Amino acid sequence: MRCLALADDGRNLRRLPIANITLTIGKSDIGNGKSEISSEAPACPSSRVPEALNTRQERPMPDIAELSSTLEDYLEAMARVIAEKGMARVRDIAAALNVHKSTVTGALRSLCEKGLVDYAPYEIATLTAQGQEVARRIVRRHEVIRSFLVDVLSVDEDMAEANACRMEHDLDREVLERVRLFAEFVKRCPHCGKERLQTFRVYYRRESALSQGAAKERVRK
Repeated sequence: MRCLALADDGRNLRRLPIANITLTIGKSDIGNGKSEISSEAPACPSSRVPEALNTRQERPMPDIAELSSTLEDYLEAMARVIAEKGMARVRDIAAALNVHKSTVTGALRSLCEKGLVDYAPYEIATLTAQGQEVARRIVRRHEVIRSFLVDVLSVDEDMAEANACRMEHDLDREVLERVRLFAEFVKRCPHCGKERLQTFRVYYRRESALSQGAAKERVRK
């Protein structure tokens, strides 16, 4: 064990172990030979990380617009897998998106760099507080579009799901809000109730059949 030599009244030298001794030199004392010796144990290394390096806490929340559509899909898939299974393993995310596990690993690293995911190889991936908020907004955006397609336009569930996945990446926030409010208006308006929607369904089927018939007629000619 290393020892520190101290003078006793300027005469005798004593050697003390320094395993748990912290030597502190103030900025104003550098060059003056002044120092303080404390017998307190060193602080936990994690608590001594300089604030400038503690970027996880200081990093501002990314806007959805800053993420690629691919990374948005991974965040949304993670949120849904966690909601269903309580955790997000690489293989579960890969299965949800129908991609290879190595592809998931690369995406998780990118999300980790942005402060949205906590991930280390061979460990379960988790969403950070920022990641949870961004994922919540992405899922909400998807649900608004899907609900509009199903409840207002009477689109088939599977078709609505597939189209919502594509549309959610391109709609501006204002347009999305208008879609949400219009769907809400249609549901609440006394003159736009289920009867009106049913009338639209009938109209759509009739016009769609006429369009298909006209297309077949043009092909025969």
